[in-house]
Amino acid sequence: MPTIRLPSEARALDVDADGLAMQVHLTPHEVAQLWAGVALNVADGAVRRLALSLGVEQAALLVSGAATANDAGRRAANEDS
Repeated sequence: MPTIRLPSEARALDVDADGLAMQVHLTPHEVAQLWAGVALNVADGAVRRLALSLGVEQAALLVSGAATANDAGRRAANEDS
């Protein structure tokens, strides 16, 4: 599963989290986390659908292994909520 994070310009968009979640096959909570700047592990299909919905290349959503390692504590804290 790839790890994605929304670019800041995408997070500036006003979206209907529930509608987008249904469209890209994520939960509304996952969509809210993405808009909060959290990196998430998601299925390949969700990455394709999200990129298409936002009008960006898939590569713009993907983060490197080093970046996700730096976020490990932040992701763990969000998973407890």
